[in-house]
Amino acid sequence: MKQNKLDCCVVRDLLPSYIENLTEPETSRQVAEHLEGCVDCRAQEQQMRTQLPMQPVSKKSLRFLKRARNNRIAAAILAIVAALLCMCLVYGHVFRYSNDEADLLNALEADLYDNPYCYLETGTPLQITARTDTGSYLLVSFIAKDAEKHRGYMELVRGINGKYCVYMVFVENTHSSAGVIGYNITLPNTSPLRQDYTLSYDNHFYDEHICVLSGYHCKDVDSVRVTLSSTENQAETVVEKDYPITETNFLQILDPSELEAIFPQAEEEEYIPYAGPYILNCALLDKDGNDITEQYAIDDGETNPYENQYYGMGKVNFMFLYQVMGVIGVIGVVIAVRILLKW
Repeated sequence: MKQNKLDCCVVRDLLPSYIENLTEPETSRQVAEHLEGCVDCRAQEQQMRTQLPMQPVSKKSLRFLKRARNNRIAAAILAIVAALLCMCLVYGHVFRYSNDEADLLNALEADLYDNPYCYLETGTPLQITARTDTGSYLLVSFIAKDAEKHRGYMELVRGINGKYCVYMVFVENTHSSAGVIGYNITLPNTSPLRQDYTLSYDNHFYDEHICVLSGYHCKDVDSVRVTLSSTENQAETVVEKDYPITETNFLQILDPSELEAIFPQAEEEEYIPYAGPYILNCALLDKDGNDITEQYAIDDGETNPYENQYYGMGKVNFMFLYQVMGVIGVIGVVIAVRILLKW
């Protein structure tokens, strides 16, 4: 069989391992044969043995070093995984509610009960009447079973884990046993790329503004007449539009494209806060088009419509949440790097 002969450049590359007896037996034999017939490579070998006297490293020690290196890599990976797990736990603690009625009631109770700014007493029975999911947000209407006068809605933001967190809750005394309430809701922008998450009436802090109709106990109501308003160039335009009622309890988002057709707005360099359109009033109609709103009014002696209102923001500061997650991630990466650098 023809023997493989090594070139000088290959032998010189192998000399450090050859001197330390780290090469395979066959490789060592070929290097030794080459050194016998090559004066230059043999001189290079003698020079290396003279100038760099080394204690031969045993294979056992080499295996130990390899295990130590692998252990450091595993520890670095573990640090990063632990940081990711902590980030997921923090995020999951904030976005923890599902689109389940029992879960949504827990979210409501956590926000309303024992809140010094909310007039509802702890333990007041709550009932969810309707909900609508826009994909990024979940809107929920509810009533408090205290003579069924207090009603409101809850706005939740959807997280990347498919769960929700409470963004805002609104409760008011409607002074009626049935009716339709118009809500003008501004949906927040919770992107981690945002620089400010505080409340503001500036449009740049929100994704969009929507008009919502919340109906309750509308069994004998045929339709609702909604008074809409919009302001452009300091001129207010008011329009009335009738919407049919097909459900006893409902939560309906008015079609934005339809509202845009009613209130065409010219492009402006600067956004005018709450220019509209927004809902001013809702009147109940029977099948003949007669206004029957007063038939459901409750005379409870209260004259101030804003006396029993609660407008509460959720307990989440999205900017702070993303900052905490970022700090956890940075700590995990720093620990991993220090481990790899044999800290």
